[in-house]
Amino acid sequence: FNVGATTRRTVFDQNGVASDGQQVFGVLRHFNFLNQNEIQTFNELNIAGVYAQADFDYDNFLYLTLAARNDWVSNFSKENRSQFYPSASLSFIPTAAIDGLKSENVLNYLKIRGGIGVSANFDVLTSAYPVVDVLVLDTQDVQDDSGQNIVTNTTGTRLGNPNLQPETLEEIEIGIESRWWNNRITLDASIYQRKTNDLILDRPLDPATGFTVTATNIGEIESEGVEIDLGVNWFRGNEEGAFDWTTNFNFTAYETTVTDLGLDTDQVIYSGFANLGNAAIEGEPLGVLFGTRIATDDNGEYIIGADGNFVQDPTDGAIGDPNPDWVANMRNSISYKNFTLGFQWNWTQGGDVYSSTIST
Repeated sequence: FNVGATTRRTVFDQNGVASDGQQVFGVLRHFNFLNQNEIQTFNELNIAGVYAQADFDYDNFLYLTLAARNDWVSNFSKENRSQFYPSASLSFIPTAAIDGLKSENVLNYLKIRGGIGVSANFDVLTSAYPVVDVLVLDTQDVQDDSGQNIVTNTTGTRLGNPNLQPETLEEIEIGIESRWWNNRITLDASIYQRKTNDLILDRPLDPATGFTVTATNIGEIESEGVEIDLGVNWFRGNEEGAFDWTTNFNFTAYETTVTDLGLDTDQVIYSGFANLGNAAIEGEPLGVLFGTRIATDDNGEYIIGADGNFVQDPTDGAIGDPNPDWVANMRNSISYKNFTLGFQWNWTQGGDVYSSTIST
Protein backbone atom coordinates (compact mmCIF):
# COMPACT_ATOMS: atom_id res chain seq x y z
CA PHE A 1 0.00 0.00 0.00
CA ASN A 2 1.37 3.42 -0.85
CA VAL A 3 0.13 7.01 -0.87
CA GLY A 4 1.70 10.12 -2.25
CA ALA A 5 1.32 13.59 -3.66
CA THR A 6 2.63 15.28 -6.80
CA THR A 7 2.81 18.79 -8.11
CA ARG A 8 3.90 20.10 -11.50
CA ARG A 9 4.31 23.76 -12.35
CA THR A 10 4.78 24.79 -15.97
CA VAL A 11 5.93 28.31 -16.84
CA PHE A 12 6.20 29.76 -20.35
CA ASP A 13 8.00 33.12 -20.46
CA GLN A 14 8.76 34.64 -23.87
CA ASN A 15 10.46 37.96 -24.56
CA GLY A 16 11.60 39.20 -27.93
CA VAL A 17 11.45 41.77 -30.70
CA ALA A 18 9.74 41.53 -34.09
CA SER A 19 10.87 43.95 -36.81
CA ASP A 20 9.57 44.80 -40.28
CA GLY A 21 10.42 47.25 -43.04
CA GLN A 22 13.88 46.03 -44.06
CA GLN A 23 16.14 48.82 -45.40
CA VAL A 24 19.23 47.00 -46.70
CA PHE A 25 18.49 43.59 -48.17
CA GLY A 26 20.17 40.67 -46.43
CA VAL A 27 21.21 42.49 -43.24
CA LEU A 28 19.17 40.56 -40.71
CA ARG A 29 19.65 42.86 -37.73
CA HIS A 30 16.92 44.69 -35.90
CA PHE A 31 18.58 48.09 -36.47
CA ASN A 32 18.15 47.49 -40.24
CA PHE A 33 14.34 47.55 -39.95
CA LEU A 34 12.07 50.58 -39.71
CA ASN A 35 9.64 49.21 -37.14
CA GLN A 36 10.23 47.21 -34.00
CA ASN A 37 7.56 45.55 -31.87
CA GLU A 38 8.20 43.98 -28.51
CA ILE A 39 6.96 40.46 -27.85
CA GLN A 40 6.19 39.36 -24.33
CA THR A 41 4.11 36.33 -23.36
CA PHE A 42 3.79 34.75 -19.95
CA ASN A 43 1.75 31.66 -19.06
CA GLU A 44 1.81 29.45 -16.00
CA LEU A 45 0.02 26.25 -15.04
CA ASN A 46 0.06 24.19 -11.87
CA ILE A 47 -1.35 20.69 -11.38
CA ALA A 48 -1.39 19.23 -7.87
CA GLY A 49 -2.51 15.71 -7.07
CA VAL A 50 -2.78 13.06 -4.38
CA TYR A 51 -2.96 9.31 -4.96
CA ALA A 52 -3.23 5.98 -3.18
CA GLN A 53 -2.65 2.41 -4.38
CA ALA A 54 -3.10 -0.96 -2.72
CA ASP A 55 -1.79 -4.27 -4.12
CA PHE A 56 -3.00 -7.72 -3.05
CA ASP A 57 -1.91 -11.19 -4.15
CA TYR A 58 -3.01 -14.72 -3.35
CA ASP A 59 -0.47 -17.53 -3.53
CA ASN A 60 1.47 -15.80 -6.33
CA PHE A 61 -1.17 -16.48 -9.01
CA LEU A 62 -4.01 -14.04 -8.29
CA TYR A 63 -3.34 -10.30 -8.09
CA LEU A 64 -5.61 -7.34 -7.36
CA THR A 65 -4.68 -3.66 -7.59
CA LEU A 66 -6.90 -0.81 -6.39
CA ALA A 67 -5.92 2.80 -7.03
CA ALA A 68 -7.38 6.29 -6.79
CA ARG A 69 -6.16 9.76 -7.64
CA ASN A 70 -7.41 13.33 -7.39
CA ASP A 71 -5.93 16.24 -9.34
CA TRP A 72 -6.47 19.97 -9.15
CA VAL A 73 -5.55 22.15 -12.14
CA SER A 74 -5.08 25.89 -11.83
CA ASN A 75 -6.37 27.15 -15.18
CA PHE A 76 -9.95 25.87 -14.90
CA SER A 77 -12.74 27.54 -12.96
CA LYS A 78 -12.74 26.83 -9.24
CA GLU A 79 -15.82 24.61 -9.41
CA ASN A 80 -14.36 22.52 -12.26
CA ARG A 81 -10.66 22.24 -11.41
CA SER A 82 -10.90 19.13 -9.20
CA GLN A 83 -11.06 15.67 -10.80
CA PHE A 84 -11.22 12.28 -9.04
CA TYR A 85 -10.57 9.00 -10.86
CA PRO A 86 -10.37 5.48 -9.45
CA SER A 87 -9.16 2.25 -11.09
CA ALA A 88 -8.99 -1.48 -10.41
CA SER A 89 -7.22 -4.38 -12.13
CA LEU A 90 -7.28 -8.14 -11.62
CA SER A 91 -4.89 -10.71 -13.08
CA PHE A 92 -4.77 -14.51 -12.93
CA ILE A 93 -1.77 -16.67 -13.83
CA PRO A 94 -2.98 -20.19 -14.74
CA THR A 95 0.56 -21.52 -15.23
CA ALA A 96 1.24 -20.81 -11.56
CA ALA A 97 -2.13 -22.02 -10.27
CA ILE A 98 -2.66 -25.24 -12.25
CA ASP A 99 -0.14 -28.05 -11.88
CA GLY A 100 1.05 -29.54 -15.15
CA LEU A 101 -0.10 -26.62 -17.33
CA LYS A 102 3.35 -25.10 -17.55
CA SER A 103 5.97 -26.94 -19.61
CA GLU A 104 9.37 -26.02 -20.98
CA ASN A 105 8.65 -27.01 -24.59
CA VAL A 106 5.08 -25.73 -25.02
CA LEU A 107 3.46 -23.17 -22.69
CA ASN A 108 5.92 -21.36 -20.46
CA TYR A 109 3.74 -18.58 -19.07
CA LEU A 110 0.12 -17.42 -19.27
CA LYS A 111 -1.58 -14.44 -17.66
CA ILE A 112 -5.21 -13.38 -18.01
CA ARG A 113 -5.87 -9.81 -16.96
CA GLY A 114 -8.66 -7.28 -16.83
CA GLY A 115 -8.96 -3.72 -15.68
CA ILE A 116 -11.35 -0.83 -15.33
CA GLY A 117 -10.42 2.73 -14.64
CA VAL A 118 -10.98 6.43 -15.08
CA SER A 119 -8.38 9.00 -16.07
CA ALA A 120 -8.49 12.72 -16.79
CA ASN A 121 -7.06 15.01 -19.43
CA PHE A 122 -6.51 18.70 -18.76
CA ASP A 123 -5.47 19.51 -22.33
CA VAL A 124 -6.42 23.09 -23.13
CA LEU A 125 -5.31 23.08 -26.77
CA THR A 126 -3.66 26.37 -27.76
CA SER A 127 -4.74 28.49 -24.79
CA ALA A 128 -3.24 28.47 -21.31
CA TYR A 129 -6.27 30.32 -19.93
CA PRO A 130 -9.30 28.81 -21.69
CA VAL A 131 -11.94 29.90 -19.17
CA VAL A 132 -11.36 33.69 -19.32
CA ASP A 133 -11.04 36.39 -21.97
CA VAL A 134 -7.42 37.50 -22.28
CA LEU A 135 -6.51 41.20 -22.45
CA VAL A 136 -3.92 42.18 -25.07
CA LEU A 137 -1.82 45.31 -24.46
CA ASP A 138 0.08 46.90 -27.36
CA THR A 139 2.05 50.18 -27.37
CA GLN A 140 3.27 50.01 -30.97
CA ASP A 141 0.25 49.72 -33.23
CA VAL A 142 -1.23 53.23 -32.78
CA GLN A 143 0.42 56.67 -32.57
CA ASP A 144 -1.05 60.12 -32.01
CA ASP A 145 -0.38 63.22 -34.19
CA SER A 146 2.87 63.94 -32.36
CA GLY A 147 4.22 60.44 -32.96
CA GLN A 148 3.75 59.25 -29.41
CA ASN A 149 2.76 55.63 -28.96
CA ILE A 150 -0.73 54.99 -27.63
CA VAL A 151 -1.33 51.96 -25.45
CA THR A 152 -4.19 49.91 -26.89
CA ASN A 153 -6.12 47.36 -24.87
CA THR A 154 -7.97 44.69 -26.80
CA THR A 155 -9.43 41.28 -26.10
CA GLY A 156 -8.09 38.33 -28.03
CA THR A 157 -10.02 36.39 -30.64
CA ARG A 158 -10.56 33.45 -28.26
CA LEU A 159 -13.71 33.56 -26.10
CA GLY A 160 -13.23 32.26 -22.58
CA ASN A 161 -15.53 29.45 -21.43
CA PRO A 162 -15.94 29.46 -17.62
CA ASN A 163 -17.97 26.24 -17.81
CA LEU A 164 -15.13 24.25 -19.41
CA GLN A 165 -14.46 20.93 -17.65
CA PRO A 166 -11.57 18.44 -17.83
CA GLU A 167 -11.96 15.44 -20.09
CA THR A 168 -12.63 12.11 -18.39
CA LEU A 169 -11.82 8.74 -19.95
CA GLU A 170 -13.49 5.55 -18.72
CA GLU A 171 -11.89 2.34 -19.99
CA ILE A 172 -12.41 -1.40 -19.66
CA GLU A 173 -9.67 -3.71 -20.95
CA ILE A 174 -9.28 -7.49 -21.07
CA GLY A 175 -6.15 -9.22 -22.28
CA ILE A 176 -3.72 -12.11 -22.15
CA GLU A 177 0.06 -12.38 -21.96
CA SER A 178 1.82 -15.62 -22.90
CA ARG A 179 5.21 -17.14 -23.68
CA TRP A 180 5.70 -20.37 -25.62
CA TRP A 181 8.35 -22.90 -26.66
CA ASN A 182 11.17 -22.04 -24.32
CA ASN A 183 10.25 -18.33 -24.50
CA ARG A 184 10.92 -18.21 -28.23
CA ILE A 185 7.38 -17.00 -28.98
CA THR A 186 5.46 -14.32 -27.11
CA LEU A 187 1.79 -13.59 -27.76
CA ASP A 188 -0.07 -10.72 -26.12
CA ALA A 189 -3.58 -9.61 -27.02
CA SER A 190 -6.07 -7.16 -25.58
CA ILE A 191 -9.47 -5.72 -26.36
CA TYR A 192 -10.76 -2.50 -24.88
CA GLN A 193 -13.74 -0.20 -24.74
CA ARG A 194 -13.21 3.46 -23.92
CA LYS A 195 -15.70 6.22 -23.27
CA THR A 196 -14.57 9.83 -23.36
CA ASN A 197 -16.77 12.38 -21.66
CA ASP A 198 -16.48 16.16 -22.08
CA LEU A 199 -13.88 15.99 -24.86
CA ILE A 200 -12.22 19.41 -25.25
CA LEU A 201 -12.37 20.84 -28.77
CA ASP A 202 -11.99 24.27 -30.34
CA ARG A 203 -15.38 25.41 -31.63
CA PRO A 204 -15.41 28.11 -34.37
CA LEU A 205 -17.50 31.23 -33.70
CA ASP A 206 -19.04 33.81 -36.01
CA PRO A 207 -16.52 36.69 -36.22
CA ALA A 208 -19.46 39.08 -35.83
CA THR A 209 -19.42 38.15 -32.13
CA GLY A 210 -15.94 39.66 -31.77
CA PHE A 211 -14.37 36.22 -31.33
CA THR A 212 -13.41 33.44 -33.72
CA VAL A 213 -13.03 30.39 -31.47
CA THR A 214 -13.76 29.03 -28.00
CA ALA A 215 -12.78 25.87 -26.17
CA THR A 216 -15.79 23.68 -25.43
CA ASN A 217 -16.73 20.23 -24.16
CA ILE A 218 -18.63 17.80 -26.34
CA GLY A 219 -20.77 15.15 -24.71
CA GLU A 220 -19.55 11.60 -25.31
CA ILE A 221 -17.26 9.60 -27.60
CA GLU A 222 -17.07 5.81 -27.57
CA SER A 223 -14.06 3.82 -28.78
CA GLU A 224 -13.43 0.12 -29.03
CA GLY A 225 -10.43 -1.70 -30.36
CA VAL A 226 -8.12 -4.68 -30.37
CA GLU A 227 -4.33 -4.94 -30.21
CA ILE A 228 -2.22 -8.04 -30.86
CA ASP A 229 1.55 -8.37 -30.32
CA LEU A 230 3.45 -11.42 -31.55
CA GLY A 231 7.16 -11.91 -31.00
CA VAL A 232 9.26 -14.67 -32.60
CA ASN A 233 12.89 -15.44 -31.80
CA TRP A 234 13.97 -17.19 -35.01
CA PHE A 235 17.58 -17.79 -33.98
CA ARG A 236 18.99 -17.66 -30.48
CA GLY A 237 22.56 -18.63 -29.72
CA ASN A 238 23.61 -20.19 -26.44
CA GLU A 239 26.75 -18.09 -26.14
CA GLU A 240 27.30 -14.35 -25.79
CA GLY A 241 27.74 -12.70 -29.19
CA ALA A 242 26.08 -15.56 -31.07
CA PHE A 243 23.76 -14.88 -34.02
CA ASP A 244 20.29 -13.72 -32.89
CA TRP A 245 17.23 -12.75 -34.93
CA THR A 246 13.97 -11.54 -33.38
CA THR A 247 10.81 -10.34 -35.13
CA ASN A 248 7.91 -8.50 -33.49
CA PHE A 249 4.52 -8.11 -35.15
CA ASN A 250 1.93 -5.60 -33.96
CA PHE A 251 -1.67 -5.27 -35.18
CA THR A 252 -4.08 -2.55 -34.04
CA ALA A 253 -7.66 -1.83 -35.07
CA TYR A 254 -10.11 0.57 -33.47
CA GLU A 255 -13.28 2.57 -34.08
CA THR A 256 -14.20 5.88 -32.47
CA THR A 257 -17.77 7.19 -32.72
CA VAL A 258 -19.31 10.45 -31.52
CA THR A 259 -22.44 9.42 -29.60
CA ASP A 260 -23.47 12.75 -28.07
CA LEU A 261 -22.30 16.30 -28.71
CA GLY A 262 -24.15 17.75 -25.75
CA LEU A 263 -24.42 21.10 -27.54
CA ASP A 264 -27.04 23.12 -29.40
CA THR A 265 -25.73 21.72 -32.69
CA ASP A 266 -25.33 18.32 -34.30
CA GLN A 267 -21.83 19.00 -35.64
CA VAL A 268 -18.63 20.87 -34.75
CA ILE A 269 -15.85 21.53 -37.29
CA TYR A 270 -12.81 21.77 -35.04
CA SER A 271 -9.96 21.71 -37.57
CA GLY A 272 -9.50 22.94 -41.13
CA PHE A 273 -11.42 25.67 -42.89
CA ALA A 274 -14.81 27.31 -42.41
CA ASN A 275 -16.66 24.83 -44.61
CA LEU A 276 -14.14 22.00 -44.86
CA GLY A 277 -12.28 20.19 -42.14
CA ASN A 278 -12.35 17.53 -39.46
CA ALA A 279 -15.67 17.42 -37.68
CA ALA A 280 -17.38 15.87 -34.70
CA ILE A 281 -20.82 14.72 -35.88
CA GLU A 282 -23.22 12.60 -33.86
CA GLY A 283 -23.27 9.03 -35.13
CA GLU A 284 -20.10 9.47 -37.20
CA PRO A 285 -16.44 8.58 -36.48
CA LEU A 286 -14.53 11.36 -34.74
CA GLY A 287 -12.66 13.54 -37.22
CA VAL A 288 -14.66 12.77 -40.37
CA LEU A 289 -13.90 15.02 -43.33
CA PHE A 290 -16.76 17.51 -43.75
CA GLY A 291 -17.32 19.67 -46.80
CA THR A 292 -18.94 20.02 -50.20
CA ARG A 293 -19.92 16.77 -51.88
CA ILE A 294 -21.22 15.39 -55.17
CA ALA A 295 -24.97 14.92 -55.50
CA THR A 296 -26.23 11.33 -55.84
CA ASP A 297 -29.44 9.77 -57.10
CA ASP A 298 -31.70 7.31 -55.25
CA ASN A 299 -29.33 4.46 -56.14
CA GLY A 300 -26.31 6.26 -54.72
CA GLU A 301 -24.81 6.98 -58.15
CA TYR A 302 -23.10 10.33 -58.82
CA ILE A 303 -25.18 12.80 -60.83
CA ILE A 304 -23.50 14.28 -63.93
CA GLY A 305 -24.80 17.55 -65.35
CA ALA A 306 -25.38 18.53 -68.97
CA ASP A 307 -21.89 20.05 -69.12
CA GLY A 308 -20.33 16.68 -68.26
CA ASN A 309 -19.27 17.70 -64.76
CA PHE A 310 -20.44 16.34 -61.44
CA VAL A 311 -23.39 18.13 -59.86
CA GLN A 312 -22.64 19.61 -56.44
CA ASP A 313 -24.95 18.66 -53.59
CA PRO A 314 -26.63 21.81 -52.20
CA THR A 315 -25.89 20.69 -48.64
CA ASP A 316 -22.48 19.96 -47.15
CA GLY A 317 -21.83 16.67 -45.36
CA ALA A 318 -19.34 13.99 -44.41
CA ILE A 319 -17.15 13.13 -47.40
CA GLY A 320 -14.57 10.81 -45.87
CA ASP A 321 -13.19 9.10 -42.79
CA PRO A 322 -9.48 9.73 -42.08
CA ASN A 323 -9.32 6.99 -39.44
CA PRO A 324 -7.53 3.83 -40.65
CA ASP A 325 -9.25 0.43 -40.66
CA TRP A 326 -6.16 -1.11 -39.10
CA VAL A 327 -2.44 -0.55 -38.63
CA ALA A 328 0.26 -3.24 -38.68
CA ASN A 329 3.96 -3.04 -37.85
CA MET A 330 6.79 -5.55 -38.18
CA ARG A 331 10.11 -4.88 -36.45
CA ASN A 332 13.23 -6.98 -36.93
CA SER A 333 16.41 -7.04 -34.89
CA ILE A 334 19.42 -9.05 -36.09
CA SER A 335 22.58 -9.13 -34.01
CA TYR A 336 25.93 -10.86 -34.17
CA LYS A 337 28.81 -10.15 -31.80
CA ASN A 338 28.97 -6.34 -31.45
CA PHE A 339 26.79 -5.53 -34.46
CA THR A 340 23.01 -5.03 -34.50
CA LEU A 341 20.79 -4.36 -37.51
CA GLY A 342 17.22 -3.22 -37.04
CA PHE A 343 14.53 -2.43 -39.60
CA GLN A 344 10.77 -1.95 -39.59
CA TRP A 345 7.79 -2.13 -41.93
CA ASN A 346 4.56 -0.25 -41.35
CA TRP A 347 1.23 -0.80 -43.09
CA THR A 348 -1.84 1.41 -42.70
CA GLN A 349 -5.05 0.13 -44.26
CA GLY A 350 -7.86 2.56 -45.01
CA GLY A 351 -8.27 6.18 -44.01
CA ASP A 352 -9.22 8.98 -46.39
CA VAL A 353 -6.94 11.93 -47.17
CA TYR A 354 -8.10 15.29 -48.52
CA SER A 355 -5.89 16.64 -51.29
CA SER A 356 -6.17 20.14 -52.72
CA THR A 357 -3.81 19.38 -55.63
CA ILE A 358 -5.30 16.22 -57.17
CA SER A 359 -8.26 16.85 -59.52
CA THR A 360 -10.78 14.29 -60.74
